[in-house]
Amino acid sequence: MAQAAGTSDTYDMKGKAEDFRDVIYTVAKEETPFQKLIGTDYEVTATKHQWQTDTLRAPATNAKPEGNETSFTEVAPTVEVSNYCQISDESFMISNTAEAVKKYGRKSEIKRQTVKKAKELVRDMEYSMVGVKQASSAGSAGTPVRQAGSLWTWLSTNANRGATGANGGYNPATNLTVAPTDGTLRNFAEAQIKDVQQKCFNAGAKPTVIMMHSSVKSTFSGFAGIALNRVDQKVSKTGDAQATILGAADVYQGDFGFLTALANPWQSVRDVALLDPEMWEVGFLRGIKQTPLAKTGDAEKRLVNCEWTLVAKNEASSAVIADVQPTP
Repeated sequence: MAQAAGTSDTYDMKGKAEDFRDVIYTVAKEETPFQKLIGTDYEVTATKHQWQTDTLRAPATNAKPEGNETSFTEVAPTVEVSNYCQISDESFMISNTAEAVKKYGRKSEIKRQTVKKAKELVRDMEYSMVGVKQASSAGSAGTPVRQAGSLWTWLSTNANRGATGANGGYNPATNLTVAPTDGTLRNFAEAQIKDVQQKCFNAGAKPTVIMMHSSVKSTFSGFAGIALNRVDQKVSKTGDAQATILGAADVYQGDFGFLTALANPWQSVRDVALLDPEMWEVGFLRGIKQTPLAKTGDAEKRLVNCEWTLVAKNEASSAVIADVQPTP
């Protein structure tokens, strides 16, 4: 079949309208599971945020005679701990022409980049909290960069580590957290969960969430203590309904309670945390905000930043299984 002579077609046409979908499609993980789990409404008022922890003495035989003359024992004081606020920021610059021209998918390039940078900033915070073993730092006049101690630098009371691994924890002499020492990698195993669950129980802790990197989630789903691996379907009119077998585990039942599984793509691959969400929070000295910067030309400059810290209300409430890898 051939085109008829003299036909005007789109190949010769001028002034054709573009077919441009007025939407921007983004593929990227935006969620921050740890922050969503523990909450971000905690306000702090200084660059060094301090709080106190306490515990009860060990139980003992307690029987006294009638008319007993009471003796007094000094009550152990509370323990003061702290973490430093870390400044995180993103910036961008948009020419005034780029802001003025008509665009597809957004009216304002400044607004689009503000939202994008804020999302990237929150992911950076998540990575700083759970993706690295970042010890806290007060900074100094010569190096004025403060760092918030990450999750892994706090956990020390209830721990299961590979050979040669060592706890970090909070150092009351320096008022800083110390990064743990990585040990020998070993396969992630159910016995490790049982061990730290028992340690938590003996310490009076009640973790309800087990958070792990997505790469070890499939190993976790194969453990025998999985509480639910089938969902019953509603009975049909013919009475032939069958159960659906789930390929992933969301709840683990151990000897000392249930743990809800939470996969986190940003956390350290070799570390698993058992968490009591009520005992952790993100504190903000300054919330996420966009600020216009001084103009030096025909463009708009913007800074998106915040000042935050991780508040470990009592690290003994949680636990760590370190130095693990997916089972082959």
